[in-house]
Amino acid sequence: MDETHKAGETQEDLAAELWRLWIGELKPYFEAEKDFLQKYGEDTGYGKDYVTRVLEDQRRMEELVWERQDDGVRHFAKILGAHIRFKNDFFMSRVCQILELDGPGYPQGGAH
Repeated sequence: MDETHKAGETQEDLAAELWRLWIGELKPYFEAEKDFLQKYGEDTGYGKDYVTRVLEDQRRMEELVWERQDDGVRHFAKILGAHIRFKNDFFMSRVCQILELDGPGYPQGGAH
């Protein structure tokens, strides 16, 4: 078997694993999050920009899962990473505002 064929099998395995992850874990989580954000998002302080970004990320990731190709898997991973960083930054900012901290992980005027 040549290397090209082996690489193709690996990509099929990755696409299949992504599909299992999507169906078993990510899609149910995203659907619950989508329902919550559409019903209560802006009223609970998330803001229109946050809701729009999260829902757009979810839509783009679902499209990529259906592609089931090498480029789709890689692109999915990039979007998921950016999505997680976006949400992390958003929540760290909210926590800092609530606790009146200078920045992520740093108490106001305190030692690091």
